[in-house]
Amino acid sequence: MTSGVQLLHLPTEILIGILAAAPSRASLANLARTCRRLQTLVEPYLYRSVYLGNHDGESFTYAIDRKAVRAEYIQELVIHYHYIDDIPNEDEYYPILVESLVPTISRLVNLRRLVVKGLEYDTQRSYDEPEFGPGPRLDALSMIWSWLFQQSTQSMSGVLTSLTTCELIMNDLTPTPLQHTASDVWCFSSRETVLLHPKLQKLSIVAALISYLDPETLSYTKKPWFSPTSLETLTLLCCDVSSHGLHDMLKFPKALKNFTLKGSPWTSLPNHFPIDRGAIVNALKAQAHSLLNLELDFYLHTNCPALDFRDFTSLEQLTIDPKVLRGDDDDDDDDGQSPEALRQYCHLPPSLRSLRFREYRERGRPDLQTLSIVLDWVMSGGLPNLKNIMIQSATFTSAAILDAITSDGKSFRQAFRAVGVEFAVERVRSCLHNEHLTIDCSCCSFCWRFLDQGNN
Repeated sequence: MTSGVQLLHLPTEILIGILAAAPSRASLANLARTCRRLQTLVEPYLYRSVYLGNHDGESFTYAIDRKAVRAEYIQELVIHYHYIDDIPNEDEYYPILVESLVPTISRLVNLRRLVVKGLEYDTQRSYDEPEFGPGPRLDALSMIWSWLFQQSTQSMSGVLTSLTTCELIMNDLTPTPLQHTASDVWCFSSRETVLLHPKLQKLSIVAALISYLDPETLSYTKKPWFSPTSLETLTLLCCDVSSHGLHDMLKFPKALKNFTLKGSPWTSLPNHFPIDRGAIVNALKAQAHSLLNLELDFYLHTNCPALDFRDFTSLEQLTIDPKVLRGDDDDDDDDGQSPEALRQYCHLPPSLRSLRFREYRERGRPDLQTLSIVLDWVMSGGLPNLKNIMIQSATFTSAAILDAITSDGKSFRQAFRAVGVEFAVERVRSCLHNEHLTIDCSCCSFCWRFLDQGNN
């Protein structure tokens, strides 16, 4: 108690500096408990960033209800609910529903970052249809997210008015007992109204099924009061997405700057995979005027023609598999898509400054043919602003790429240096190795390639 009283004698500016530099939330919590008079000063820092694990939501809601001003302190909320397989009584422990937190989330007027790692799981209940289990019941509960984000469009509602970043992972990325071993993606449809948020700048969606948007959601774009949203960065990781669904999503942002489509769908029974590469690129053209950075991870061995990015007049960085760029359709020699024809017409915009080739193949040889084509584009003046090319590989050595010989006898390293382009190779983790997104936990563990896709 003495230390708390001594702190109160310090000037407010110094005291605030001490609180801001506190090494941990535990230290702040101890200070708040040590002296009740300090609690008012400590709580804005204690509640600035909140992390909720399984069943923490109840105590969090109670704390906000007990002292409403705490809702104003929260700037970041990370919810991490996941399945645990050694619970002695699952009927009492589950469900753990992030949906129960939605009314509380709607009160967080200064919330800037929301990360939701949910869990679509419950044991079979007596009121569930035996044939379908708890799935339909959980799906119905998820519709409350539609209400939350719809409210954010109403200027007078005060709901999520400060939100700029949102990450949605609504189910474990590892199957739970009531799921098939192939698992099931969660449906974006019941949360798609997040696209309506007027101030959201960054949106990440993980392992979702995105087939199309509901006509009611799309109708917002035709309302007289609708203004395009502030979304600048859209990231889709391990999603099962259709080109039609992506086309619908891109109707909302005013000027999307960064787009990432990466990773195979985490279910082995996808609806829209492998996807039509050309259709995805065509859908992206709705934002071609503003896109600065594209990262596109397409499945190989699909007999698709070369991709054309010339309409993306603002594009500065592209990350793609080299074979995807030039196409892997063996039947295209007669329609102007042969390697010889590609050399004549640059398929990349002159605005491009950085090109990254991600060699996902774990076996075979590096794709030098695409490098040769790009070198011709640079030498012919098609890429006047290109500054660097990076090859990302988990397998190929630097020498196998940098020192490979071009048609004129120079190494690729020498040839690109001669035209003012920095050329390098970066060693990356295998696409078959597990990664973690946002939360370092097995429930968020995934790999960019799945099952038999390792050499694709």
